[in-house]
Amino acid sequence: MPLESLVKAIIYVTLAVIGVAWLLLGTTALAYASSIVAAISLFFLYFARHAWRWRFLNGSVVKHPDLTGTWRYEIDSDYVDPVTGSKVKKTAFAVIEQTLTSTTVLVWTDNARSESIGATIEIDRDDLFTLSVPFICNVRSEHDEPIHYGCALFEKVRRGAQEIEGRYWTERATKGTVRLSDRRAEEIGSYAQGLEIFGLTPSQPPHPPPSPAPTTPAPEAPSPSRTPG
Repeated sequence: MPLESLVKAIIYVTLAVIGVAWLLLGTTALAYASSIVAAISLFFLYFARHAWRWRFLNGSVVKHPDLTGTWRYEIDSDYVDPVTGSKVKKTAFAVIEQTLTSTTVLVWTDNARSESIGATIEIDRDDLFTLSVPFICNVRSEHDEPIHYGCALFEKVRRGAQEIEGRYWTERATKGTVRLSDRRAEEIGSYAQGLEIFGLTPSQPPHPPPSPAPTTPAPEAPSPSRTPG
């Protein structure tokens, strides 16, 4: 639900409640106007933060999908690692936090951290939704490029889907597919925590360490010469 729609709902409900109070109490209803406004605002604040995702409301009263939690995030990129000569495939973890009016996505990989910039959810007439996630990526490896921007897009997703497939692209001219699956309630704060809650082992580093330089054995010292006695 856009913030504009929530504000309109608060205004309409407030006016309706004050109107009913006016009919019942007459002009004395004005003395309670500020209390009515405060109570309704607090109710909608709690609803927008928590109550909207309750099972008996979400899907019937509220059409906004609940995606909160930590997801396993599979990345299948068309980028070819210059060392291995293979396209990059890796497992990452996406933490999604939501209110009724906002969505944030944080992705942890073995060498980077990506944060959404104004993620949005749009719902169409068929009750399918599209999740758009513009992001900024901070790479932690000295072998890769520094901060860069990109976008992930998940289109025509059905509410309650256990797996969500989409595609991504970045300003580095890389692109590929992504998949969200196996959602967990726990929220993580690092890649290592993601490995722990999903029971996974660390992936191989994107660039293997260089082989140690071969060592040449030192020449043996010459034997001392003997002078005939």
